[in-house]
Amino acid sequence: MTVIKNGNIVKIKFEAKSFNGTFFDSSEMHGKLLKARIGSGDLITGLENALIGMEEGEEKEITLKPAEAYGIPIPELIHIIEKPQKKGKIDPDTEIILKFENNEELKAKVLKETKDRLILDFNHPLAGKTLKVKLKVIEVGN
Repeated sequence: MTVIKNGNIVKIKFEAKSFNGTFFDSSEMHGKLLKARIGSGDLITGLENALIGMEEGEEKEITLKPAEAYGIPIPELIHIIEKPQKKGKIDPDTEIILKFENNEELKAKVLKETKDRLILDFNHPLAGKTLKVKLKVIEVGN
């Protein structure tokens, strides 16, 4: 059996939940195995570290602290912008997409709406969350 190390290409099955048990992602949901090169930065740090040393067929359940997953929320990623011309109220926790003239798009979560402003959070939606991940190594290659 091949032991996973930096540079290997791996294919894995996974199921990810928040620490409270709320499901949010899986290879089954995408209809295919997750394929990544170890050490390339394609995976979150904690997942990559957990895979190193595993072998084909091996299964593991891991708990990832925020720093090993999507990071700690960064206060500087909360911004106040002028409210777009829109009729109606925008509920807190609504995800919006801001489109710019250069065709760049950014997702943000509405934290609060005032009469003429929106307070937006541009942190990753899972920033600050502890995650539980079940994984199974299906294939290890070079």
